Amino acid sequence: MFIIIGLVRRFVFLVFWASLLVLIFAGKCANMDIYKNIKWFDSAPEITTDQQPLVDAVVARAADNYSVAAEQVKVKKVEPTFWTDTCMGVPRRSVSCDDKIVPGAKVTVEVQKQQLLFHVASSGEVILVP
Repeated sequence: MFIIIGLVRRFVFLVFWASLLVLIFAGKCANMDIYKNIKWFDSAPEITTDQQPLVDAVVARAADNYSVAAEQVKVKKVEPTFWTDTCMGVPRRSVSCDDKIVPGAKVTVEVQKQQLLFHVASSGEVILVP
């Protein structure tokens, strides 16, 4: 019995480290253009073509929430990031969060002189941070 438990523990240990190495290797080999540093300007951030769909989703959501035209939503900051769960760091009562690496961004916008922070996934899911 104790031999089986020991073997299972060793197997779990090996699977954990092998998975970690695969994730690290896959991250280094993947196209990470969306996660490069962004040069910031006084008026608006430079938005790469990879980030544009994320920013567009946030602008549409902010405009819809405040019933304004998309042109009235000013993008202040775009910060690429990796979320550690499917809730993108914003726990919600009615949604279960899976532990999963989710690429995305933190996007700060200004609507009607109010700054709003959104978390957005590369899939296009947008969450307003309370």
